[in-house]
Amino acid sequence: MLASYETLLHNDEPSLVPGYVPSRGLERMTITYDPLSEDDPDGDGDPHTTHSAELVPRSEAVLPELEDLVRAMQHCTGTICVSEEHEFRFVWSRAGELTRIELADRPPCTERKAAKP
Repeated sequence: MLASYETLLHNDEPSLVPGYVPSRGLERMTITYDPLSEDDPDGDGDPHTTHSAELVPRSEAVLPELEDLVRAMQHCTGTICVSEEHEFRFVWSRAGELTRIELADRPPCTERKAAKP
């Protein structure tokens, strides 16, 4: 519901997301996908993905890829929501605070089908 609400906000209206984030901030993990990459700068064994992480201050916390997130919310299993372009993973504390968001690019549909046995 928060993602849908955020899409209705005007530019001068503050986001409600910081109210759900702990005081230390929000961990944001991003996994980008590049089908043409031959390097593995993050050492994860996959040259097509690059992982990055940052701690976003509570006051600056926003939901990533908001319009795509709203589409992904129609396809959630537990704390994972999936769209054609991204996979969103949410980690909540026992106190009900959003502590981490993982945003992963999904390979193009043709590559996902080819990867299945």
